[in-house]
Amino acid sequence: MVTVEPWVVVSRNSHTLLRDVTLGAYDAEIDGVCGAIRSLDSQVKVRWAQEIETATGRYPWAVADQARPQSTQ
Repeated sequence: MVTVEPWVVVSRNSHTLLRDVTLGAYDAEIDGVCGAIRSLDSQVKVRWAQEIETATGRYPWAVADQARPQSTQ
């Protein structure tokens, strides 16, 4: 299992992380992660943004965010 943690790029705002991901701002990073996983040439379970459903504040993506896509609420 691979856990992908979508940490904020220094030049971007953590308050808009999820919106930025859905708008494609992190596509290059996501493509890189997918390419690395693909190169394993094996079945892999991918877990993205653990605890996204709970606003713990522990991670930049685990917050109450009005911009959060409906699929994660």
